[in-house]
Parts: sequence; structure tokens; C-alpha cells
Amino acid sequence: MYIVIKGHMTRFLILLCFLISSSTLASEWNDVDCGRKNAKEGKIFELNISMSFHGSIGFKLCKKPDQHFLVLTSNLKSTDKNSKSNKKTIRLSKEQTGILNGKHIKALKYNTLDDALGLDGSSWCIESQRGFTYTKACFWTPGHNSEKRGLVGLNELGIHLWEISGLKEQGIRLY
Repeated sequence: MYIVIKGHMTRFLILLCFLISSSTLASEWNDVDCGRKNAKEGKIFELNISMSFHGSIGFKLCKKPDQHFLVLTSNLKSTDKNSKSNKKTIRLSKEQTGILNGKHIKALKYNTLDDALGLDGSSWCIESQRGFTYTKACFWTPGHNSEKRGLVGLNELGIHLWEISGLKEQGIRLY
């Protein structure tokens, strides 16, 4: 009987160690561009926008001890239907960082019950971690009826990122 109890106890301890190590790995938020999330550095948020006919772009707001920066990863389709992959880093001033942080907070006040969808348009996914709270939410074309759908903040964040990244000046339309 002692061996049976010992066998069950061993299995229990192995399972417990596996669960603890898995949850520890899941709580880290490492990012290739921003580093590991901690009090002094890491990814603040990420917004990915995939457009039906024009490709996708990702925005990451990152912080280091002495600087905030925006990382853009784009895979936008040109007029000849080919995709062009690009990566760009933009250093941000304290003023720009403050504006982006404010828009980020407003964007997190999204409507979790929004169920709008369509055949064409875009898909916007915002990912954020504040303290122990990790969130990721995706929405179809937030610019469509944004006030009625409770997505004004998310739409404004996307428009602002589009403008400061220079995509608007390039004539690339956001939808």
C-alpha cells in the first residue's frame, strides 16, 4: 500500500511541477522588438490591422529605461498585387509618448459585446498587458459606426498611429 500511495504522490508532484512551470512561462511577455516586460522596459501595447485588399500592419509601443519607441511591421500590398514587407522603428518624444499612452487607455475601453462583422473591411486586434491583466480583443472595421459600437477610442488610436507612422502621407488608406 505504501508503494501505491508513493506512486500517486509522485505523479501528483510531477503534475504540480508541470502546471507551475507552464503558468510561469505563460506569464512572461517577451517580445523580439521590445524585450521582456517589466517595470522598466517592454511592450506596452500592440495593434495589428489586417485589411481585406491591402495587407496588414502592426504597431508596437515599446519602452526602454530612457526611451519610448514605436515599431511598425508592415506587409502592405502594392498596386501590382505583390506584398512588400517592411519594418521601421520610430523614436518618440515624451509628448508623443504621453499622447499615445492616453489614446491607448481610451482604446482599452472597448465594447466587449460588439458583434459587428462584414465580408470586406479590416480586422483590428489590440493586445495589452497592465500589471497582471493581459487582454487581446479583435474587431471588424472599428471606423464603421465606431460611436454606436463603443470603439471610438480604438479607432482614434489606429488613426493616430497611421498618421505618426507616415502611412497617411504615403497615400495608404486606413479602413
